[in-house]
Amino acid sequence: MMPGKFFVPSLLVGVASFGCSQSGTADYATAVKSSPEAASAAFSSEANSPAAKSADGTLASNQASVQTRVQNRDIIQSAQISIRVVDVEKAERKATVWLRTNDGFVESSTGSGLGAPSAQVTQVLRVPAGKFYSALDFLQAQGVRTSQSITTQDVTAQVADLGARLQTMRAQENSYRQMLAAARKLEDHIALSDRLMGLRSEIEGMAAQHKSLRAQAAMSNISVNWVQSADATAPVKDTGWFSQAWGESMISMRSTLQSIVSVLLWFVAMGPIWLPVLLVGLWFRRSLRKRQPKVTEPFAPPVR
Repeated sequence: MMPGKFFVPSLLVGVASFGCSQSGTADYATAVKSSPEAASAAFSSEANSPAAKSADGTLASNQASVQTRVQNRDIIQSAQISIRVVDVEKAERKATVWLRTNDGFVESSTGSGLGAPSAQVTQVLRVPAGKFYSALDFLQAQGVRTSQSITTQDVTAQVADLGARLQTMRAQENSYRQMLAAARKLEDHIALSDRLMGLRSEIEGMAAQHKSLRAQAAMSNISVNWVQSADATAPVKDTGWFSQAWGESMISMRSTLQSIVSVLLWFVAMGPIWLPVLLVGLWFRRSLRKRQPKVTEPFAPPVR
C-alpha cells in the first residue's frame, strides 16, 4: 500500500533529475561545438565551485582512510602463556607496573598457595595492540616459559562491512524521519513509525557489534600463569604457619569434645524414653533364661 504511494513521487523526482542531467549534458555539448573557449571556462568554474571542492575533499579523505586501514588492520590478538619464576608475587607486581606505564590494565588476577613453595598466580592482561609482542617479550624475560599459545583473527573486512552497513542504515533512517514528518495520514504515520523503530533497533545492535570488534582489536588479551619454581631448600615465607596449624587443631578438638558432650546430653534428656524400654528388655530376657530347662550331661567314667 504505502510503498506504492512513496514510490511514484520518488520515481518522478528521479526522472526529473535524470532529465536535468541530460539537458545539462546536451547544453554543454552544444557549447563545445559553438565556442570551445567558453565551454572550457564554464567547466573550470564548475570544477572550482564549493560543491566540487567539497566532493574532492570527501574523496581525498576516503582515500586516506582506505590507506590507513590497509596499514593498520583490525586484528584481534590473544595469547596464553605459562612462566616459571622464582617469586610469583614479585613477577605479578612487575607485570602490573609495566602495564600501567604502557597504557594497559589487569582485567583479573587469581592466586593459590600464596606464601608457599607451590604458589601460582593467573593474570588476565589487556595491552594495546601495538604493544602485544613487547608485552610477551617482557613477560618471558621474568622467568622460564613453559607453554605458550598465540591466536590472531583479522576482522578488518567485518569492521569495514559493518561500518558501511551502518552508514547506509543511518541514511535510510534519516529518510524515514523526513517521510514521517511529511506524513499526513494516520496509517502512514503508524507504518513509518514501526519501520523506524525496527531500523533503529538494528542500527543499535550493529553499532554495538562494530564497537566490540574495534575494542577487541584495539586492546589485545594476554592470560599469563605464573608458577613458582619448586625449591625444597627455600624457606617458607609464612612464619606463622605453626601457630595457625596449632590453632586449627585446637578448634577441631574443641568441636569434637562438644559433639561428644552433645550426644551424652541427648542420651540423658531422652532417658525417660529409652531407659524403661531397656529395663523391660532386660527383664524379659532374664525371664526367658529362667524358663529354659537345664541340660545335664551324662556321667562319663574316667579314662584309664
